[in-house]
Amino acid sequence: MKQPSIEEIIELIKSHNIEFKAAKTVLDLMVKCQNVILQKKQITVFENKISQLKFYCFLSTSFLDLLCVFKSIKQSTLEWEKIHFSKTAYLLIYEIIKNYDSNKKLIFLEIQKSFPKLIPLYNKNSELLADFKKDFDYDGKIKFVRHKSSGHIDKDFLNYYKAISSIEFDECLVAVENCIGFLKLTMMILHDLTLGTTEDEISNPHDPNKEYWAI
Repeated sequence: MKQPSIEEIIELIKSHNIEFKAAKTVLDLMVKCQNVILQKKQITVFENKISQLKFYCFLSTSFLDLLCVFKSIKQSTLEWEKIHFSKTAYLLIYEIIKNYDSNKKLIFLEIQKSFPKLIPLYNKNSELLADFKKDFDYDGKIKFVRHKSSGHIDKDFLNYYKAISSIEFDECLVAVENCIGFLKLTMMILHDLTLGTTEDEISNPHDPNKEYWAI
């Protein structure tokens, strides 16, 4: 798959930032409604929607973060620039997937209950994530780089340097691109789950193999 140009990435950042702000506005209105109109009464359906919107907004900002890092790595000309943005990319990827893993069970249960037609897309997304973790050694290399050089700085310089020396810039660029794709499909699922009202409104559930995640 051909990687997008810098100009295309910039346009994607601009357009998705608008989408994120719209979702955040809806979230703010729902929280205000809960606090003022409902007087903080615990209504399960309403609270679930707020939780889903919060997670959607988290994914949206993560999507924007990765796009910015993707752009920066592609534009980097100096070796240390590439090291800096690559270790930042691995930090983002590690935290994004860790957060998703902690929420995926609740997402699936809600899909089963309210939008079963989304199950093929959810399953496809799970396959993408499993392949990503295997292909880019999420529990090994990505975790190591994150723990030793970006999420934390190891006290032993040799451990820190070993982590940044393990980074291969071309591989990191592909990892970022694939994680962006995973996020894109995840956001589509969350968008339909959170903002859809009927199963007829969801995103083409009959074609789970369609490359929704292509940038």
